[in-house]
Amino acid sequence: MTTVTHSVVDLDKTIAFYERVFAFIPINPPGRPLASIAMGRLTGTTGGKYRSTTMQLPGSGLVLRMWEFSGVNRTPRV
Repeated sequence: MTTVTHSVVDLDKTIAFYERVFAFIPINPPGRPLASIAMGRLTGTTGGKYRSTTMQLPGSGLVLRMWEFSGVNRTPRV
């Protein structure tokens, strides 16, 4: 099994795209936005909220994990 994880701007639109274009199926649907001190420290998104989903491409070992962060500064640190 291969798992790929990435951050997206709009989780709902991204899920719809992967379902429609690549026929991925959701393993776990996204829930409501959550706040977590530990997640904020781990990802550099302190004070923000996050939602996530995991999808799989049927007939393969490919699993796609996506995260949506909100309420965070998106200016890259230099």
